[in-house]
Amino acid sequence: MQGSAPEKPTVWTAKRRWMGNLLPMVLWLPPTLGGAFLALRSGEVFGWAIVLVAIGQVLGWLGVNWFGSALNHSMRAELALLKADRLPDIPGKGEFVGFATPRFRSALDPHEDVGLLYFMPDKLAYLGERYQLDIPRATVKKISRKPNIHTLLALGGWISIEGENAGKPFQVLLEPRERSTGVGNRREARKLLERLRAWHVN
Repeated sequence: MQGSAPEKPTVWTAKRRWMGNLLPMVLWLPPTLGGAFLALRSGEVFGWAIVLVAIGQVLGWLGVNWFGSALNHSMRAELALLKADRLPDIPGKGEFVGFATPRFRSALDPHEDVGLLYFMPDKLAYLGERYQLDIPRATVKKISRKPNIHTLLALGGWISIEGENAGKPFQVLLEPRERSTGVGNRREARKLLERLRAWHVN
């Protein structure tokens, strides 16, 4: 697997990561806190207290589904313009995905980078804002699903590509960002997994 050094992000910025978390929190927090306050004041867990808390969870989930992926189309366009001189000369526009290395950890978002994934006969090419990687098909040993925070919300999860190159093991983690909702990207994940597995065995 070959790759280039990370670049400073201008597309997948901290501000955009915060937006994907703060907007759902604005929907989740008021009814959840209101329900907790009502339960503490009245001493009753059931009734309006539990109704408010339940409403908060539903609104929070809807917020993550809507706002967590709302900027995908604009980010794809920005990235394609930014990397126009590096886009592979092959048919197709590439799959817009979130990307992470195994050691990456963040409280804001599981995606370390965003980029375009291209299928070629002998390799995968990932062109991200920070990372650029070529993954030869001969080096890939396993393609599987792995959980992340989106899995806990039933809104997605990783596609893991594992292998060995020059005697060194590697793993990259991908999650579709083609759609503007989490539910839409969860469906895209199934399609991308099937496409990757078909590419791997052909």
